[in-house]
Amino acid sequence: MAGKCSIDDNNINLLANPGQRRQAVPSILSPLPQTKMDSVVLDEPSTMGKFGWIELAGVFLPVIFRSNNENIISVRIAERSLFSRFIQLLPDEVVTCPTIHSYRVTEVEARLLNEINIRHSDCLFGKENFTTRDLVVKKDDVEKFYKFLDMCYSKMILKKSYEKDKCGFLRIGGMSDVPYVEVDGTKYLPVFYFEGEVDQRKCVSLRGWDWAHLRFCCKIQGVKEELIASDCCVSMALQELKEYFPLGTTFMEYWPAKDFVSRVVSKKNTLSGGWTRVITNPEGKKFQGKLTLI
Repeated sequence: MAGKCSIDDNNINLLANPGQRRQAVPSILSPLPQTKMDSVVLDEPSTMGKFGWIELAGVFLPVIFRSNNENIISVRIAERSLFSRFIQLLPDEVVTCPTIHSYRVTEVEARLLNEINIRHSDCLFGKENFTTRDLVVKKDDVEKFYKFLDMCYSKMILKKSYEKDKCGFLRIGGMSDVPYVEVDGTKYLPVFYFEGEVDQRKCVSLRGWDWAHLRFCCKIQGVKEELIASDCCVSMALQELKEYFPLGTTFMEYWPAKDFVSRVVSKKNTLSGGWTRVITNPEGKKFQGKLTLI
């Protein structure tokens, strides 16, 4: 289900228990002292008590805003309300396929999250206070991560595949099984699966969520970690690859009945946000220390 975000700049008529309306609730937040900055304060919308809601797979999640036009969601809330089943049932090797950046909340954002939880959600997201140790991720990443986990769950746990799935395998010539990911209607396959030279001018480097889906298939097949450890994967479109095979070679959709990952016993990461890569300095400020010649 596509996410729907309801926003109210004045913090009124917000969905207290999403799906219902409530009367305006004055914010209990008061602005914290701020130091001078060359740019707009990142958490300025939170100092004014601004937030909204997104509906994803029938679950409502609070969204807070940042001055850099990013909408963010608490990692703890997303795990508790949306991801818990997937994280418990899927191996860590699968859950950590995507590279998802997370960020520490500021003090005022933590206070806003507490207000949302206590005053607007009846402690639906737990009784433990939010602090600056909590993490947030971009709303777009939450939506894509849910779709990714849902697909992995269907394939690995339910043993079901669908035409709309973004990735899968092609059985080439009735013998070799090679993973693919579909990007804008085109299937791409990693070139490291093929021996011999290919035309590098026709290759593309897949990154982000496209590479995460390919990496998932590679782990299903037990590919060595060193082959899939980088942040991108050199791939080629199926139509281009077909030129390297004899005329009449078949390319059939396939998904293995058994996978390599399920046979590997991995230690579960129980830390909140263990599926993210924490970015401690999202602002990218310039180095202010001193360099010493050694």
